[in-house]
Formats: sequence, structure tokens, C-alpha cells
Amino acid sequence: GLFFGKRCRYLTTATEGSAIRKLWVASSALTRFTLMLLMHRVSLLHVHGASHGSFWRKRVFMQLAGVFSVPVIFHLHGGEFRQFVDQRLDGAARRKVIDSLLACSLIYCLNNEVAAWLRGVAPGVPGHVLPNPINLPATEETSESRETSILFLGRLEQEKGVFDLVNALATI
Repeated sequence: GLFFGKRCRYLTTATEGSAIRKLWVASSALTRFTLMLLMHRVSLLHVHGASHGSFWRKRVFMQLAGVFSVPVIFHLHGGEFRQFVDQRLDGAARRKVIDSLLACSLIYCLNNEVAAWLRGVAPGVPGHVLPNPINLPATEETSESRETSILFLGRLEQEKGVFDLVNALATI
């Protein structure tokens, strides 16, 4: 029910497909967002982001929100965000990322390690840990009833670790 009643809007900024399709989706979202800002229909921007193209694409929305004094919550999901900032960016690009983080009202990250890194790279950054939630039912298992199930949620790619999981299972 989060999106029921149009109090919360979801804008897709990325898709699979050709470069033209990707550009169309991103520019359409940016156009819709700009119109919403101009009509004073945005009171908060919540961005789910990662590194590389994800960050640069979302940064445009974050900057535009800043122009309209709309607070930004940045929800950092990228496991390689530290390497992206510390190893893959030159000084000017790295500064742009850090300035964007410092402009956020709040930053959520998935673990204490990333939160500590955020505080080190951008002192004063409003970073908090919000781990991915997992509800485990309270059940008693016996060795006879125990069944092993594995659930992987994410894009099937090397960076997500799914292939490491498959290789580990093959080993055991």
C-alpha cells in the first residue's frame, strides 16, 4: 500500500535493453521528476543507488532536488561503492561524489563497515546503518525435519556473489 493514493511515487531510472531505451527511461523519469518539482509535488526524494552509472544517473536527481530545497535520503546499496570512490575516481570526480553525499539529509547503508567508511571519507555525513531485513519464523527444527533452502535476491551477476554461492555448494 505504500504507493496507494499517490502520496509516494516510484520513478524508474534504469532498464535493460538498448542504449536508446535506457536513455528514454532515464530522461522520461527526469522529465516527470522536474515537472513534479515545478508543481511543488515533491517533499522528499529517496534514492536507491550504487556505484558507476547508477550513482551518476541518480546524482542528477539529487542535485535537482537540492535546487528546489527538497531533502534527499540516499540509500546506498552498492557493495563496491568504496572501491568506486577510492580507487576508480580521480580527484575532481571523487570530490563530486563526496559533495553529493554531504548534501544529503540522510544516508542509509547496509552495514557498519560502510558507515565507518562514510564517516572517514566525508566527516559529518549523516550516515546510518539499515541492514536488509530478513524475517525468520520462530520454529523448532529437528534434524529429521530440517530442509535446506537457499534464496538469492539480486541480479545474476558476478558482483552479487551468486556464482561464489554456486561454487561453494558444489565444493561441499
